Amino acid sequence: MSDIDSELHGLVERLHSTTVRIREVAAGDAGDILEHWELSADQANRLVNALLDAVLREVDRGVTESILYALGEPSVSQECRGERWERLVPILGSFDVECLEYAIELLGNSDDAKTLRVIESYRDNQEPGVRESVQDALELIERRRVRRSAP
Repeated sequence: MSDIDSELHGLVERLHSTTVRIREVAAGDAGDILEHWELSADQANRLVNALLDAVLREVDRGVTESILYALGEPSVSQECRGERWERLVPILGSFDVECLEYAIELLGNSDDAKTLRVIESYRDNQEPGVRESVQDALELIERRRVRRSAP
């Protein structure tokens, strides 16, 4: 096991801690790793999947926000796009405004056409930040669509 793999294993274990602060710090560490370390595509994908698993079971709002923030970096990366982000859809209704904004941005960055209707369903949300996140996500999806259709 490489040093990086060992570090990632320890980080994933901390995401399972019963102590809120340990999980929150682990989420922040994961974001730093995803942003600054030279991870292989496999390592990045394993970490992203571990973070998605963690956000799906998380009950603390602060930890949830930290996890979603950490996920923001890899969602833009080509290796980490795709269907996996759909896993957020069933829990969107449980998020507060800030977490919902992060989640909508993740769905927009995912480049998964299946999430388009979900994003659009928040277009008329009463919160200005959510509406702005929806607009940003839809614009990003449209830019990617235009680029793909260009000769």
